[in-house]
Amino acid sequence: MYSKSALSVVASLAMILMLSGSNAAMASPHNTLTLGLAGGFVDIGSQKYHSKGTAAVSISFFGTSIPSSTGFSYSIDASVQGVAVSGKAHFQLGGESDEEQDDDEASTSPVSVEGQVQLVDMIPVVGLPLSPSDPSNPLACLPACTSEIPGFFLGTADIQGSVLGTPVSLSNVPILIESAYLSPFGGPIFIGTPDGSISIAATYDSAKSRWTNVQTAGFVLDGSSSMKMISRDPAEIVRQGIGKYNQYPDGFIIFLGTMFAPTKDRGEKGSGFTHKIGDIVTIATPRLGALVNRVNTSDKLPPWRFGTLALMENLARRGLLS
Repeated sequence: MYSKSALSVVASLAMILMLSGSNAAMASPHNTLTLGLAGGFVDIGSQKYHSKGTAAVSISFFGTSIPSSTGFSYSIDASVQGVAVSGKAHFQLGGESDEEQDDDEASTSPVSVEGQVQLVDMIPVVGLPLSPSDPSNPLACLPACTSEIPGFFLGTADIQGSVLGTPVSLSNVPILIESAYLSPFGGPIFIGTPDGSISIAATYDSAKSRWTNVQTAGFVLDGSSSMKMISRDPAEIVRQGIGKYNQYPDGFIIFLGTMFAPTKDRGEKGSGFTHKIGDIVTIATPRLGALVNRVNTSDKLPPWRFGTLALMENLARRGLLS
């Protein structure tokens, strides 16, 4: 098995390759990825990652360049506990995807390869605890980190199939799979071997990250609102708000409010909550992502210059007002 230090070099090169092609393939609007961070972290706790995709930007298989139009799909389910990784991944190259192919219908594609991957390790992008003497280095704690955030998952794969009539049967092949954490909004991620003999740049249709039992330093206030608790469905509110009795030619916005209120004491008991300079405020929802801001006084922040006039001028320049 390859060492983490050796694989880190390969991973860095792979990231450069992915970034150079990231403008070629972005996720469609329904794709989701949310990951909100706030406060100072001491331990990430238990992490769960899931992503899947059905499109490739580029494919190279043992020196053979395969058109990106060739059918491709993959999925990954990974768990991280501290620095230990477990989980599985699957990828299929050629023919139809798992969802489309009938059980009794074999693929007629000249490329037909399937890989089953057992995840066993990772290349981290952040290790905790952070070093007080080197706070700008996210991996200063190596090799004694107590928890790590994966940049790449490492695994061993069994690969079976054929490429242009040549049978393929491989066992225990080292595989790198880039985490969607490094490539938000559906940009290409790297799937392949450390030596580059298999190299696939693939987008993802959806990605989910879940952290539990996270240990933080300092004051943390969090909460959530479930749409299941709303008395009227938003669609019903929209139906009541617009129609033959109420016309809004340019559309309208409904503010539904939230059940969350900052009531946790920040200091002494009964003192209530107040923001302080340096606070990180995150508002997130799975379908839209996260809005993250750091608190400061207005004179210390960049002035707000893009008002209604600037908006209309911007729209006019792009020909969107005609």
